[in-house]
Amino acid sequence: MLSVFTAQHGAPRNGRCLRRGIIWGVLWGIVALVGGSTPTRADDDNNYRAQIFVGNADGSDLKRLVHLPEYQSQGSPCWSQDGRFIAFDATRSQLGQQFFDGHLIVVNADGTNPRDLGPGILPSLSPKGNRVAYCRHPNIGAPGVYITDLSDPDNAGLVDEKGWGAEWSPDGTRLAYTRDKNLQIFDLIEGTSTPVLDVDQSGISQIHWNFCWSSDSRRIAFKGTTTDEKEVLAIANVDGENQKVHIVFEGNLGPAVTWHPVQNEILIERYLETPSGFPSLFRVNLDRPGEAVRMPSRPVDRRLRNAAFSPDGKRLAVSVFRREQGDE
Repeated sequence: MLSVFTAQHGAPRNGRCLRRGIIWGVLWGIVALVGGSTPTRADDDNNYRAQIFVGNADGSDLKRLVHLPEYQSQGSPCWSQDGRFIAFDATRSQLGQQFFDGHLIVVNADGTNPRDLGPGILPSLSPKGNRVAYCRHPNIGAPGVYITDLSDPDNAGLVDEKGWGAEWSPDGTRLAYTRDKNLQIFDLIEGTSTPVLDVDQSGISQIHWNFCWSSDSRRIAFKGTTTDEKEVLAIANVDGENQKVHIVFEGNLGPAVTWHPVQNEILIERYLETPSGFPSLFRVNLDRPGEAVRMPSRPVDRRLRNAAFSPDGKRLAVSVFRREQGDE
């Protein structure tokens, strides 16, 4: 059962879920009596737009993380640094909801105990998984970057009303997010925010969300758009000693970037010339910048994006989309 926190007490609405289950049971029984058919678990498993799957780091042996048929679109997975939890955002796309209408879902890494924390998108878990940073869009309330405790998700604290796309540093001391075409570093101990780049000298005109930290919490990799309108995979130092942006790869890229915690490589989304225009996952070895190698394991019936490595680098959480005819 999916635990849902109420706006007043932060407790699971198990009674409400039970009443809702009874109502739906009666409705489906009526459908069956008049000649309809009752949807099965298999029907739900095959009726989705995007779901979170977990498998090996090369994309093989993918299995659905958790069964939440009410949320047919799921994305932006992230792990806690201890590997115990996975968070993602989810929408009821079958009801016309858009990405910005999403809810925050946190689940044990084995798929048990899913919890709906309420409205929010682009989650990033603290190292031990006790707190989560996330974003709100004006469609779902006061916008900005927030932090909340998983045990009391209704009492969220605002970090920056103009921030977007927060990512918790692996050492747990800082948040990174974008604001005004720059990366901001929020010091969780001092409560101060500092820009990373000299925007007049960096050559970057836009930084896209779903960037990532290096495992030593000293660098951030991101998809950027340059002042001459090129899309690049770039790396910026965040220790204050060298603000120069290093361009690693140039191409038609998707926004999601994930840094392997052990190997010296970054996983990117790259668009290919296909009828669907859907990106594929590629590995970029930082010892050989400028080269991108496509992920070896590619399911024939599904498409992968929004990937996140587990803290030990052995597992991959990824948003799996149903493949359409003409996809590569």
